[in-house]
Amino acid sequence: MIKQIILAIILSLSLFSDETLQQIKTDLDQAEKDYNISKKMFNPWYGGPLITASGNVMPPKYVNIYSLLTVADTYSVNTAQRKRESIPNVINVSPLLDIGVGIVNRLDTHVTFLGLYTQQSGQHYFNIGDTTLNFDVGLLYEKVYTPALKLILAETFPTGNYENFETDKAYVSSTGSGSYATKFGLATSKVVWWWLTHPMQFRYTFNFQFFSDVNVKGINSYGGGLGTDGTVSPGFIFATSLGYEFSVTQKFVLALDVAYEYHDDTTFIGNPGIIALGVPAPIGSSSRSTISLAPALEYVFNPSSVVVGGVWFSVYGTSGTPNFIAGFLSYSYGF
Repeated sequence: MIKQIILAIILSLSLFSDETLQQIKTDLDQAEKDYNISKKMFNPWYGGPLITASGNVMPPKYVNIYSLLTVADTYSVNTAQRKRESIPNVINVSPLLDIGVGIVNRLDTHVTFLGLYTQQSGQHYFNIGDTTLNFDVGLLYEKVYTPALKLILAETFPTGNYENFETDKAYVSSTGSGSYATKFGLATSKVVWWWLTHPMQFRYTFNFQFFSDVNVKGINSYGGGLGTDGTVSPGFIFATSLGYEFSVTQKFVLALDVAYEYHDDTTFIGNPGIIALGVPAPIGSSSRSTISLAPALEYVFNPSSVVVGGVWFSVYGTSGTPNFIAGFLSYSYGF
């Protein structure tokens, strides 16, 4: 309406040439299009996919409480012949609580508590898992042409159950590694406006995790049997993932993680013990790698309150890796 009024005034005054009038009309048409687009645009809110961390660091004195419940079914193991060998279903229920605090500019910290309930073939067991202390160091702030980037430093403490399992519950009793694990990594993220009314965010992380040697006795998280007594050297883990979030609206977001994880050889020195009739108990494992996907739906009440739900499942694994499918639901609140 305003455009028509302006054009009518200009035409009535006849102050411009036809070419100038045409240019003015073109400019006004474009301005109207831009205005209509701007009315549909919004500041995107994201709660994050399951696996890939954001490159941002929490501001000072900001507190974020993140809770996650995962229910997983491990149903087969990959063989050397690239086949899936069925196993009795292993059901894992994992409640997780992460408390994060912004300390100063470019530095925040998180502490993560984990529980693990496992059930297989009528046997079940619940205990706490390992506990992780994490520090994020901001290296870059996100700007128009630069992504957010942070350094991740984490230490995991062996608070979970990892040795001297009861024979009848050997397959369900592991809730920890028994090792002090140190992780170094980088995380980056960037919001892009390739589709002006549906912004999207890309995330990428990679990290290396190294483990201290573990003295184990009896049946343990790495294998073993009656009389096992020795030292396990867990291999390092390299993990990388790509996260993607697509804003359907400001509150509804589609998310996807694509994750790759490599475990190096885990070795053992000592008495492996026996499992039956003098047969040495297997302990340790060869190197292995896994690729998994985790599509999800986010509902963002506001920038400080987010619910995320979805599924996580393996799509590829080398010999010895388990195949799994899991459902997950998370809620985070910041203040």
